[in-house]
Amino acid sequence: KTKTVLNTVSAEQCRALADMDCGFDDEYAEGICIVTVGRLSKEKGQDIIPESAAYLKKHDIPFRWYLVGDGKLRPEIERKCTEYGVSDEVVFLGTTPNPYPYLKQADLYVQTSVHEGFCITLAEAKVFGLPIISTDCAGAHEQLDGVANCHVVRREVPAICDAMLAE
Repeated sequence: KTKTVLNTVSAEQCRALADMDCGFDDEYAEGICIVTVGRLSKEKGQDIIPESAAYLKKHDIPFRWYLVGDGKLRPEIERKCTEYGVSDEVVFLGTTPNPYPYLKQADLYVQTSVHEGFCITLAEAKVFGLPIISTDCAGAHEQLDGVANCHVVRREVPAICDAMLAE
């Protein structure tokens, strides 16, 4: 006999922690506030963010894309941000033990993973009722199918950005 027990996130604890810190300190209010949380690594796929940000910028969409987390991929992502001319739009917040204020204040959550199991950050973003765009990796459909304002898309710049623009 077996029983499936899914990973869970305490909504009460996430909301309480969101009120413990101030979150963003740059007072950005001109457009869409996008957040991605996770270790900056190949499997988490944030290397697609600079090109996605350039796509949004090219389409005159005002936004700021915040990356919460750090890792080996950061220098590459920073280089690509410079290359694509989006260094002002993509903000590296680094690692924090409490990402919840950022999720609470965000307008949109984007998950760019190449590989994923059960994605805790998707569950956390759902706690705050955020529209979510996730790339099509293991677990994304399980967590997001049938959830309002949540989309699972191909891991391609146009697919990611078109889903963002639809929100």
